[in-house]
Amino acid sequence: MNLNLKNAARTFWAIGCLFAAPDTFASCEEAIKDFYVSYMQNANDGNDKANDQLKQLHMSPDVIAKMNEYTQLHGIDAIIHAQDVSRYGIESITVGAMHDNWYMVKYKWDADSKETMIPIQVCDCDTTFKILDILPIETDDN
Repeated sequence: MNLNLKNAARTFWAIGCLFAAPDTFASCEEAIKDFYVSYMQNANDGNDKANDQLKQLHMSPDVIAKMNEYTQLHGIDAIIHAQDVSRYGIESITVGAMHDNWYMVKYKWDADSKETMIPIQVCDCDTTFKILDILPIETDDN
């Protein structure tokens, strides 16, 4: 299977998982994890087009604009709070429920690194998966 078909198949699978209409916190956590795994794999592969499609499917234009602005301002990808990804990072992703449709996405660059923590708010996962907000990371100028 060539690389483009492999990426398309992976993206199609992830999108299918995200629309599976989860009905519990656990399945919402799975949908968020599937989004992040796909997003980070696409970033690792340099597949910006697939990530643009993921954003279009799972974020409002306002959230996309907010993430793009933050990315431009700070030179990092606001969705993953990093400039790039590692295979270990993709494999280490965990998602935990907090409150009021807020979840904490966590991953590590390698076994010895500090966890990257990403607070994310999503709409009710019973019907569809939409990202409502991703809080920014701390920066030196904040």
